[in-house]
Amino acid sequence: MGGIRGKSKSKKPKPKRGASDPAQRGAGYADTVLENTLFESFYRRQGFCRDEKEFAEMMEAFRRDLPASFRVTGFRSQVSVLVELLSNFRTLATST
Repeated sequence: MGGIRGKSKSKKPKPKRGASDPAQRGAGYADTVLENTLFESFYRRQGFCRDEKEFAEMMEAFRRDLPASFRVTGFRSQVSVLVELLSNFRTLATST
């Protein structure tokens, strides 16, 4: 919209997606650093904890991984198939 008719825009080459070096493919992400002095000092100043032990427990809780979650959007038939697959997976996971 708003362009001149018949005049093509110059196209820039699209950047490559993924690792260009085959040795780097599948390497995954680096581990997340779970320590931040500014974060800790912010929560320390809030005064949520009665003592240092309780503060250490709170910080340890902050460092724990969260469970994975996802949202299913789609047609009812797709959702029912997914629910059945997850139920079967859960049954297999608890039986081992």
